[in-house]
Amino acid sequence: MSDTPRQPYRLIVPPPRGRRRRCVSAFIALFLLLQAAIPATYYVSAHASDERFCWRMFSTVRVHRVIHAKHCDVNVRRNIDKDGRLVDEPVAIESMIPQVWIASLKRNQVEVIRKVLDRCCNSGPARDVQLDVVCPKMEQFSFVPFQWVMDCDTRLMVRADGVP
Repeated sequence: MSDTPRQPYRLIVPPPRGRRRRCVSAFIALFLLLQAAIPATYYVSAHASDERFCWRMFSTVRVHRVIHAKHCDVNVRRNIDKDGRLVDEPVAIESMIPQVWIASLKRNQVEVIRKVLDRCCNSGPARDVQLDVVCPKMEQFSFVPFQWVMDCDTRLMVRADGVP
């Protein structure tokens, strides 16, 4: 050990002073507040199945949905007006969206369903677009298939049982 006293570290750039320091401090405080507030919205949300900010390692909802979603099929159809009559046309959804989105569709994530149906409406002339998730192997577990329909003119999306 040396008997010479240690010199304090010298900063290359001195810290800001006055108003500039207050602005920098306010920006940092706002940034940290947003980092805490955005994930906190998950806890006050009405969607119990929305797990974007939770620790998924111990999530029973996630495990249940992932196991069930493996056995499900996603079908998307467009109703097109051809020569005065409606024609039901299947949509090749696998070529339109990433596989991750298809997994989200199987888990009935409404935000993803809305985006996919909106994209299908924009991809060609259609009166409405219908999304069905069917899980034939899951009937023994009381898994209820679901169906969403979007009117391409109004962009109103409803479940087949009428729930908006």
